[in-house]
This record gives sequence, structure tokens and C-alpha cells, in this order.
Amino acid sequence: MENTQASTHDTQRPVVLAAASAFYQVVDFFDWESGANMGTLTGLIAQPHELASDDDNRRLFLTHTYRSGAYGTGAEPGHEISIIDVDSQSVADVIDIHPFIAPHGVQYNEATGLLFVSVEKSDAGNGVIIIDPQSRTVLDHIPTQAENSHWVAVTQAGDRCFVTHKEAPFLSVLDVQQRRVVAMVALPGGAEEVDLSCDDRFAYTPTPHQTTPAPENHAQSRLVKIDTHTLEVVASAELPRANSAVRAGAHGNVYVTQMTPTGRKFGSERGALHVLDGPTMTVRGTVPLGSESFTIREAPDGASVCVANGASATVSVVDLATLTVTRTLNIPPRRDFPFSGTHGLSFVA
Repeated sequence: MENTQASTHDTQRPVVLAAASAFYQVVDFFDWESGANMGTLTGLIAQPHELASDDDNRRLFLTHTYRSGAYGTGAEPGHEISIIDVDSQSVADVIDIHPFIAPHGVQYNEATGLLFVSVEKSDAGNGVIIIDPQSRTVLDHIPTQAENSHWVAVTQAGDRCFVTHKEAPFLSVLDVQQRRVVAMVALPGGAEEVDLSCDDRFAYTPTPHQTTPAPENHAQSRLVKIDTHTLEVVASAELPRANSAVRAGAHGNVYVTQMTPTGRKFGSERGALHVLDGPTMTVRGTVPLGSESFTIREAPDGASVCVANGASATVSVVDLATLTVTRTLNIPPRRDFPFSGTHGLSFVA
């Protein structure tokens, strides 16, 4: 009887959307059904960056990439990953990855129970580190040729990682078991975020590297589609400048966010969400959003997507049937700072 009651209680837990704000140093929790703000976790290590979820244990993993500032600015690097209990809205523990630095991309792999985290160059090494979240220890790391590993996508089996490096002109393919780079896919001009289709058949990434500190005269932005078996670029779609985040959805959609063009005043222009059909690589539509549109997460039912708007201190909810913004979740202002730096997003279903 006790087990039955526990199971019933578990099914009643709400679907939660967590949003991390780098400049405010907080994580806000929203009830997905109602959109209500359920609470705010404050006092976090600077600066909250990307989020990954472990749904079974109702916890989040939050990277702290820099103490202040952003990529390419010479900011002091962070070296921590916070483990957040969603239901108590508290930090359960902190994993110190020192001497590795600047953890950015983070992905929890359900099949292996491990965390995969991209890190920048240091005396300890660069590439991707592998963490056991139970023991809170770094098990190993896989170095890459590029100095800075910025984004990481892991196959469902947890046997391969696809890593992009911002300005480095290639994507790295890592064999997890062999702990080494097994291939590099040429992407002249570099690339931004990378994500895998739900069947791991294709990898998607915007190229070239176009967000700050990319040059103003960088080439036309493209979303490229890479066959994960042949490791060849098999298709691409041209997009307006300057795109960064990407997410592959459950029903063949691929989402790309357009940030404020490089060189414009921070917060001065609206961003956008491009929705593409993955199989044909055609643009279904573009939805204007807030300013500095960035991280994307698809809702658990696949009917909508959420986008963090870093300069607007909002999260836009876009209905995929109508390609319209149906809800805007507001990040409460704090410390009289004009920009939240809303960045990491994650659902806990």
C-alpha cells in the first residue's frame, strides 16, 4: 500500500519549467500548466548558465561558466555544477570540477546515469568531462583539438558525443568508450550549439560562429544537417544573421534562435525563433520574440516550445500549430540590473 501511495503522489507532481538567469544569479520555477511562478532559488554561484534535467530523480544540473562576463571576454572562469532539487527548490550539492574550468554545455544521459559537460582549455585539459552525479566526481575527460569546447550533444545510448567549439572550424565526434575524438566534420567559420534528432540519425548546428565576438562581416548563416553515420553534411538551410541555439524536436521540427545581430547594442533589437522541417530542411515559419533570444526547449507534449530572451528577462512560449507566442513568462527584476541574462532552460516532467 505504501508503494502505491508513493506512486500516486509522484504522478501528481507538476511539470516544471526552470529558467536560469546569469546576471540575476537565480533559477525561477514555473508551473507549466498554469504558467504561474512557483518560486525562485536565489544566492547561487555566479553565473548560472545551462541546465540539464534528471526527470526520474526530479533534479537539475546547473553549470557556472564564468564569474562575470561572457565567452571571449577574458572573464574569470567558474568550475562548479550545482545539483538542484526541483520540488524543494534548493541546492542539494555542488560538484567542483576543478582543475577543469568554464563548464558550459551539460547533458544528463539517462542510459548511463552520467553527466557530460563541455569545458574550456586549462592546464587540466579541454574537451568534455564525464561526471558521476551520484558520487559527485569527475570520472574522466576526453580532450579535443579545439581549445574551447562549448556545446555538447550526447546520443541516447551515451556512446558518442558531438561537440562544437564556437570559432574552431569543425565539429568534433567523440567515442565515449574509447575516450577519444574519432572524427572532425569541417565547418568553416565555426559553429554554435549542436543537437541530435530524436533517433540520433542527424546532428544539427548553425554555422558559422556568429554571436559575440564573431566579426561583423561573417558569412551567411546556415543551419547544417550532418549524417551521424557518414559524418557528412547532407543538407543546409540559409537563415538571417545571427543564430546560436538549436534544438531538434520530437516530431521532426528543428528550432533555431536568432539573437541580436553582432555589433548592435545589447537589448536593442528583437530576436526570433525559426522553425524548420528537419527532413526537408525548409523553414516552416519565423516567430518574433524578445531581445537576445537564446536557449530553446520543447514542451513535453511537443505542442509548443520555450525560448529564453536574455535581455528581455522573459521566456516566450510558442504554439507550434499557429506559430504564435501564446504566453510570456516574466523573470522578476532583481538588484536594479536591467538585463537578467535569462539563459538555461529545462523541463522536469
